[in-house]
Amino acid sequence: SEYSMSFSVKRSINKACAEDWIPLGVDEKELNLQLTLPTGQTFRWRKRGEDQFTGVIGKQLVTLKQDPSGVLLKVHTGAVTPPNLNLIKDYLNLPTSLQEMYSEFSSKDKRFRELAPHFPGARMLRQDPLECMFSFICSSNNHISRIHGMVERLCATYGESLGEISTYGEEPQEYFAFPSLEQLARATDQELRAAGFEYRAKVWVCDQMDLKMDLRW
Repeated sequence: SEYSMSFSVKRSINKACAEDWIPLGVDEKELNLQLTLPTGQTFRWRKRGEDQFTGVIGKQLVTLKQDPSGVLLKVHTGAVTPPNLNLIKDYLNLPTSLQEMYSEFSSKDKRFRELAPHFPGARMLRQDPLECMFSFICSSNNHISRIHGMVERLCATYGESLGEISTYGEEPQEYFAFPSLEQLARATDQELRAAGFEYRAKVWVCDQMDLKMDLRW
């Protein structure tokens, strides 16, 4: 069946607006949100409540919930079609069995076998290469909270608005898609330096120009 919810840009979404949670079919041993989303490999997620994270995958604004029954998904923008759901599952790298991988690594490495029980469900994500690369540029000589802020400023300045969400009595927060290469091409060295990107601005401008000239990447 298809879950859908109409959504207008910058419309505030209350908690009661979308009560349909979609099970992803994985438990905490396969995907631990706390050990995966806020640990420095991605900077697009905000923790909302004890067990929920809201973030952007492509142009989909979603919330993931760590539930005793398994990881649950709520999509705030558009419709949950099979292609969109597959995109989310691919981002989370769900086709790869973490428990099978942990078992194989543990059989071959004593140190991994000792550490693995302390990090169940810590999963590598399959991020969009463009977002991953430019986020990595922000990480140079930096810390997670500041990188998060820089990536969010970049998205708010050049990316497409996906709307606002208000939950748990908080002020509505607006979310943006990561800019496309064409949108990033509008960024100038001066603008990026003014936004706090400092010496990274020159690298950023040069890299996006190189990528635009060679789309084979």
